[in-house]
Amino acid sequence: SGFLGIVTGIALGLLSRIPFVEAKGVFDGAEFKNYSETTIKNTAGANYTVNLERGNVFELILDANCTFTFLKPPASGKSGSFTLILVQNGTGSRTVTWPSTVDWAGGTAPTLTTAANSVDIITLLTTNSGQRWYGFKAGLDLK
Repeated sequence: SGFLGIVTGIALGLLSRIPFVEAKGVFDGAEFKNYSETTIKNTAGANYTVNLERGNVFELILDANCTFTFLKPPASGKSGSFTLILVQNGTGSRTVTWPSTVDWAGGTAPTLTTAANSVDIITLLTTNSGQRWYGFKAGLDLK
């Protein structure tokens, strides 16, 4: 209340008149240039949970055969995606087990490169809160 309340009210009133600011955090007609996404770098281990509240790009060193779990996708009716940059460690031969909710082109997950230090990139997309993920191989055996 008082002076601070008046200033806050004026500021909120002015912000509400800017075309791309809406009450629910939705940007309408906004243009993004030169934006970035949070990249999480980690070692995957035998089990790795992809938490979408932490970031949308995960660069992971595979140091063991790894089973993935996907956590905290956007609510149903919203789409969400993330990218996995999978790097074999110096030993290589690591494999990945995907959640059963991932659908791949042709019904089969891509065969990842298993040579030591090789890099594969996979992107996943959901539109129904993670009940189904669409998996795409963005690039395999990148040099």
